[in-house]
Amino acid sequence: MIGLLGMVMLVVGDLSRSMHFYRDLIGLQVAAANERWIELDAGNIRLSLHAAGEDVGPNATAGCSLGIYVEDVERMTAALREKGAQVAREPFRDEFGSVFAVILDPDGYRIQLLEI
Repeated sequence: MIGLLGMVMLVVGDLSRSMHFYRDLIGLQVAAANERWIELDAGNIRLSLHAAGEDVGPNATAGCSLGIYVEDVERMTAALREKGAQVAREPFRDEFGSVFAVILDPDGYRIQLLEI
C-alpha cells in the first residue's frame, strides 16, 4: 500500500538564498538541514531544497509548481512583495470563483497562493 505523499524536492541554485525565501518570506520552519539539503515543514508535507550539483540543477520550466493555501490572497501577495518576492500574476478570481496569485521563488519556480 502506498502512503501519503510526504515530500516535494526542488533543486535550487543557491541553498542559502532559497532557505531565506521559504523560511523568512513564506514562513516555513526548518525541520532538518545540512550543507546540501534543507527540509522545511509545510504542515502536512515537507518541502526539501537540494543544492544544485553535477547531476542535478534547477529547472523552473520543467512543469513543477507549488500551491500554498492562505486566508487572504491579496494581503499575502502584498506582504510577500514588500519582503522582496517577485509577483508573476496579480491576485484574480478565475471562472470557478477561486482566488489566487502566483509568485516566483529565487530560481523561478512558480508558487500559487490559493485562497481557502
